[in-house]
Amino acid sequence: MSVFIDIFNYSIEWYNEVGREQLKIIPLPPVEEQHRIVKRLDALLPLCEEMRQ
Repeated sequence: MSVFIDIFNYSIEWYNEVGREQLKIIPLPPVEEQHRIVKRLDALLPLCEEMRQ
């Protein structure tokens, strides 16, 4: 098995007897940005529920 770590695209690829597989790693934004995203999602979820009904 061989492993290739791509730090520019945040991914890990490995090759084995079966073939090639890839794991995509998504870096987390800063904590302040995470809180802002969660607040937006909290505001959008009720709207999504209304649209479903």
